[in-house]
Amino acid sequence: MGSAVSAPPVRRDRGAELEGAKVLAVSLRPAAATDCQQVWIWRNDPEAREASFNSAQIPIDVHERWFSDALHRDDRKLFIIVADAVAVGTARLDIAGCESAVSINLAREWRGRGVGSSALRALVELAFGELAIDHLIASVKPDNHASLAAFARAGFTRTQSGPAVRFERRRIR
Repeated sequence: MGSAVSAPPVRRDRGAELEGAKVLAVSLRPAAATDCQQVWIWRNDPEAREASFNSAQIPIDVHERWFSDALHRDDRKLFIIVADAVAVGTARLDIAGCESAVSINLAREWRGRGVGSSALRALVELAFGELAIDHLIASVKPDNHASLAAFARAGFTRTQSGPAVRFERRRIR
């Protein structure tokens, strides 16, 4: 299954440091078929569902079909976020030409530790480098303070407020 997804090199960011916390080694790796159930668990976490624009619980059979499709699509790149050698969440790019929507989700126990912003910085490096994407866009619920902060710390600019807060980051040429 995973062979249809291009395998970019692992991207690392050592910027995940909070008050008194050790610096975490944060990296991205391409998602594989064996990640399906763990991604489903992370996606169905109540806090993750509350932060999502689609807050419905996802049945496993629906998720399995979506996940398999995601691994084989050229316009979607799904990554596992790894912190200190532990899989801790997902980052996704939905690509349309030279533009991409960005999504991120962390396991509950890894939230609030700076991992999200480090993963986003690694994703930006990959998107603007090897994937040749020029423009990244993210939509965040206005009450999702952790994601609002993570995107800001990762260098995204808030461009719109309302029921969806829009963040953007453009590649500098």
